[in-house]
Formats: sequence, structure tokens, C-alpha cells
Amino acid sequence: MNYSTIKLLEIINAAVIIIVFGIAMTLRIPARSTSWMVTLIVILIMLVIPLFILEHKCNRKYPQWDRLWKMPPAAIVAFVLLLAVLVIGAFVTDNGVAWMVIVLVFIRLLPDYYYARKYNMDEVHSVEELLQKHPEAESRIRKTVSGE
Repeated sequence: MNYSTIKLLEIINAAVIIIVFGIAMTLRIPARSTSWMVTLIVILIMLVIPLFILEHKCNRKYPQWDRLWKMPPAAIVAFVLLLAVLVIGAFVTDNGVAWMVIVLVFIRLLPDYYYARKYNMDEVHSVEELLQKHPEAESRIRKTVSGE
């Protein structure tokens, strides 16, 4: 499986988690029982497990790309805004805004997939090779060329 395919599967899995959690929270409003919440937690855990498996597989198969990219400024702004809404919403609403935690994870996954497609990371095998083909990528890279 290619790097970009793994990253796409992570994004799809996170989107499914967001949709399932959104539907569950909508249905939970009339049924506020403890068993409903336990069921929801079990379902979410079952949906999150593939995300962790994909991330682990990707990091083992492509260690050179692990945490390679800096977060784009737009993603940082979105992350901070959603975090602020999450904190404020926790005090203001009774049904909570916990689903935003999943959206924060989703925002974290997007740059990896975007850069994988933009710089054809399936065709390069090291940071050095990536920088030779795409020197403009250096400003977006968090790691040094030596991989520290």
C-alpha cells in the first residue's frame, strides 16, 4: 500500500468516525441512558482502532515521513478556533461539543495527505530525494535533511 493511500484511508476513517459520532449524538438527545453512552463509546473505540493500526503501519513502512511536515498556518488557525469553541461549548451547552476533538484529529491528518499527493511521495524514498525533486518543500519540512 502506498503512503498516500494509507493517508487517504486515515482521512476516510476519521470522516466515518465524525459522521457516526454526529448521528449518535443527534439520536442520543431523546435517549439519555447510560447503556446508550456505553454503546456509543464501544462503537467509537471500534472505529478508532483501524485509525491507530493504519498510523502504526504507515510509521513502520515509511518512517522517513513520520511527522515530517509543519502544520500549515490555515490548519493551525482552524485547530485553535475549534479548540476554543470546544472549551467554550463545554461550559455553555448541555449536550457538549466533544465531536470537535475528532475534527481536530481530522485537521491533523489533512496536511499529510495533501503533501503526499502534491510532492508525489509515493515515488521518493527519502527526505533528501524529496528535496532534490521539490526544493520548495524545504520551507514546509519540520525535520532536518539528516532526519533528526
